[in-house]
Amino acid sequence: MRGFTETLRSAEVLLPGQNLSLHTDDPLVAGEYKSIIHDVMPERGMLKIAMPTFKGKVVPLPRGTRVFVRVFDKSAMYIFNSVVLGYNKDEEGFYVTYIRLPDTLKRVQRRSYVRVPMVVEGRFYVGEDVYNFVTKDFSAGGAQIVLERFLPLGTVGEIEFDLADYEIPRMPAKIVREAGKTSDGRYIYGVQFLDVDNKLERKLIQLVYDYERKLRRR
Repeated sequence: MRGFTETLRSAEVLLPGQNLSLHTDDPLVAGEYKSIIHDVMPERGMLKIAMPTFKGKVVPLPRGTRVFVRVFDKSAMYIFNSVVLGYNKDEEGFYVTYIRLPDTLKRVQRRSYVRVPMVVEGRFYVGEDVYNFVTKDFSAGGAQIVLERFLPLGTVGEIEFDLADYEIPRMPAKIVREAGKTSDGRYIYGVQFLDVDNKLERKLIQLVYDYERKLRRR
């Protein structure tokens, strides 16, 4: 899967009426919430959104709650980290929530993902066989892995990564590309993740997003 992200000015792409999701790991309100943009206020550094809901129930998120935000349009998704600034009644008498609006955000093409150089150990399970590997790069849609043993193109199995700081479960994956060999004769394959639901997709995007930020800081 070839993917990319693009850094854009928040005020130029976010619009009232766009659907969004808020994810937080705060123990008191941990979960994934739905909302919609009511107003974009770059001069105040805020985004005014509908009160978040979980399974149809309105949930007031406390001031200071850190959230990972995904905003959706027809062809792309915008992602950024934010914090809840508070909630109250607006001028029309509706309860709304305010979150911090960053100057810039990332635009991710739907079902295309940024690929970052990343070295992680893991295992690829095919039936009762276990293939140890190390990654060369990683994305929310797949990875490039290095194996000591040959695997035919099209092999389907389950892949598992050693990621201490992220709860990424073992998931179905498929060998979709042969990428040659390393200088010491190991095999390089492109692996595509299969059956990735929205919850797992969010975790994978967050992982890559965090790692990309670390690379920029270096």
